[in-house]
Amino acid sequence: GPTTSADGDVVGSLASPGGQDHWVLKISSSGALEWSQALGGTQSDVGTKLIQLSDGGFLQCFGATESNDGDVTNNHGGQDAWLVKLSAAGSIEWARTIGGSAGDFGNDVLELDNGDLLFAGSTRSNDGDIPSNQGELDALLARISSTGVVQWVRTYGGSLDDGLVIIKPKGNGNFLLSGSTASTDGDVTNNNGAADAWMLEVDGSGSLLWQRAYGASAYE
Repeated sequence: GPTTSADGDVVGSLASPGGQDHWVLKISSSGALEWSQALGGTQSDVGTKLIQLSDGGFLQCFGATESNDGDVTNNHGGQDAWLVKLSAAGSIEWARTIGGSAGDFGNDVLELDNGDLLFAGSTRSNDGDIPSNQGELDALLARISSTGVVQWVRTYGGSLDDGLVIIKPKGNGNFLLSGSTASTDGDVTNNNGAADAWMLEVDGSGSLLWQRAYGASAYE
């Protein structure tokens, strides 16, 4: 969770006044603090999901980082999504920003059988790591190696706001993605009005197989 502290149990925080770091800590089954690691730079860094990996380490997905110092390198501008790989003991093994010069945001991350990672979120960028944007906010999916190298990035959506919240493996090498869409064009063919719930299926290379919006005339 977030921290604005730089003392006590919080180790490594660089957040300036008005900013925040994301704090990861491990406690024993009896509640004793085993290790503590603040992640980020001098600006606001907001974590969204933490998963344990098959090697015993952890992967922290960040909704957005505004920093370009401290633990954060290569911020493309504005807010970038950010991934941090931690060892089982909480030390940083690698960190990777994903985005472009506008706002980029992360929501979910999934470890694949070979150790690669799938990352889902949204983007307003049309440069940097982002190959294309159909307008406003597009859904974003990226595949990253176990060492933090981006293998491919895909965007999905239309001319309005579209984003992804959850990734689930389907069991046949494909993946189901869920989120929301306000678009009525581009990849979106059946918006019912305002913002709809949205489901997509993609293959292992991120190619869109089908998509469908669900909802009515107001907001879902």
